[in-house]
Amino acid sequence: MNNYLIYKIKWDEGFYYVGRTKNLKTRLKEHLKRCKAHKQADKYQNVFNLYDKWDTVEVIKSNLSINDAIKFEKEQLNACFGTEWCVNAANSIAGVNIMSDGTKAKIGNANKGNKHTAETKALISAANRGQVPWNKGIPRTAETKALISAALKGNKHTAETKEKIRQGNLGKKLTAETKTLISAALKGKKRKPLTAEHKRNLSLAQKKRWAKRKAKEK
Repeated sequence: MNNYLIYKIKWDEGFYYVGRTKNLKTRLKEHLKRCKAHKQADKYQNVFNLYDKWDTVEVIKSNLSINDAIKFEKEQLNACFGTEWCVNAANSIAGVNIMSDGTKAKIGNANKGNKHTAETKALISAANRGQVPWNKGIPRTAETKALISAALKGNKHTAETKEKIRQGNLGKKLTAETKTLISAALKGKKRKPLTAEHKRNLSLAQKKRWAKRKAKEK
């Protein structure tokens, strides 16, 4: 659906911020909430502290698909990021730095196999203890949820990962409280019909359970 837009928040003093959203009214409320809570990035927060709320908001382009919106926003940020007047925290799209595939590959290869030592993990843990996450209490927007969903679509766990998850959950039992919460969350929700493959997997799993139970009874 072509319902994304690119906007620019502007102060009369010349500063501005470029962003992308599906719902401008909600997005601006989020901006203001973060500013008042002093949770914006340094440059943005400093401009807000000095000059208060922005003066105007301009819709640069509208009726864009998600891919076109990301592409256009990237072009806008490439043109203005790093200038004196742009208050965007990073030359990034949806929190992901704009890097070439070659750079991403180099970083990935350099970090491959690297693991934190127990000492490093302990230091990181100690440094983060008591810190309140900046997004605590701020619900995800429909736009953010859609982006996460699109990014995860088609991803599947490998057989190795599935086995690790299975081993990690062996012997664990849900508490009565957790069961109640899950039940309440699922109530009234319509579930998608099971595929033939899903039904077959459930049937095989049930047969294995019965076989194990019979073997124990003998």
